[in-house]
Amino acid sequence: MNIEQYIKDHSSVTIDGALATELERRGCDLNCKLWSAKVLIENPEIISQVHLMYYQSASTLGLQDEGFTLGEAQSLIRKSVELANEAKKAMIVQDPTRYCFIAGSIGPHGAYLANGAEYTGEYSLSLDEMTNFHRPRMETLLESGVDLLACETIPSYQETEALLSLLEEYSDARAWFSFTLKDESHISDGTSLATVASLLETRPQVIAAGINCVRPDLVDGALETLSKKFTRTLIAYPNSGEDYDPSSKEWKGEATENLQLAQWVQNWHARGAKLIGGCCRTTPDDIKTIKEVLSPKA
Repeated sequence: MNIEQYIKDHSSVTIDGALATELERRGCDLNCKLWSAKVLIENPEIISQVHLMYYQSASTLGLQDEGFTLGEAQSLIRKSVELANEAKKAMIVQDPTRYCFIAGSIGPHGAYLANGAEYTGEYSLSLDEMTNFHRPRMETLLESGVDLLACETIPSYQETEALLSLLEEYSDARAWFSFTLKDESHISDGTSLATVASLLETRPQVIAAGINCVRPDLVDGALETLSKKFTRTLIAYPNSGEDYDPSSKEWKGEATENLQLAQWVQNWHARGAKLIGGCCRTTPDDIKTIKEVLSPKA
């Protein structure tokens, strides 16, 4: 069964949470431009362990800036998919009834800039430049055998157009698109969610659309707006509720408690979200809470 059919056949699907947060909890130092890719290079077995924990409960240009060739950068991306596959196989051995899938992340250009632009959409690239920025990663992930692409944390309408244009070059590929927000009705660059949803609705390769890496209290209203223009699966995986300070590169504020998260998840599912998980600063415990809400034991 492919992932598109699986989503159609199920009322809810739990997706994972923050990789970097869990790596830091395990003592990894991610205070560098490469973030979790640093661990992929230096200590890949920890990556596999975290993937497995989530089952149980990296741009190429950025790597090139740190001295890697394009071929070496693409090799590391392939390695990340191999590690995820190892965790997937280990989970299936533990529980053959489980269906696990790998979503290859296509994060925003802002994450490469490392200046917080993923929360503003303030870019200076042309449409062609944006497309060329994303091409090597998308190509490598698809060649490595991911089940679908997660075009995520997208703050800009132009970046959405670039990714959709690139996706058309791979006719068999499927993707979800999720966005950061300025408010409940607009993505980060100020484009209305209704406009974005209408664009995605015309593209059959997009199997889901929604919100990620925003405060949980923004998700409910955003899903309502999206559902009026986008008729396929909705997705929600906000951050912990804390706010990111790009100048200090620190998260500040209070995280959402599990009880409150459970209520949010019920609301999002009622709004029509079938794919639900967590983004920055969420943990395997948060994903366990989400799983329990979506699949309560009899």
